[in-house]
Amino acid sequence: MPLAKPLCYASDGFAKGICNLHLNIQLAALTVTLEPNDAHRLASLCGQFDAHLRQIEQRLNIEIRNRGNLFAFYGEPTRSAAAGRLLQRLYDET
Repeated sequence: MPLAKPLCYASDGFAKGICNLHLNIQLAALTVTLEPNDAHRLASLCGQFDAHLRQIEQRLNIEIRNRGNLFAFYGEPTRSAAAGRLLQRLYDET
């Protein structure tokens, strides 16, 4: 059984037709590597359960993924760049 296609809605709330959604869009990522690779500084920067990163994500409406000292920022390019600069500055201050 084929899946039903979602409806798009006009500003008045009434359906105006079937949407063509592209859900597999991969946004370009900005990557930042924080040096030197120091586990204690990274833990302090990210916060418990990455709480500090989640705050930055919510504030800038982006997504941050990291593995060790490599961080990738997904979202609008100027906001991603601002998040990268912010993390670099915070890391430099720890």
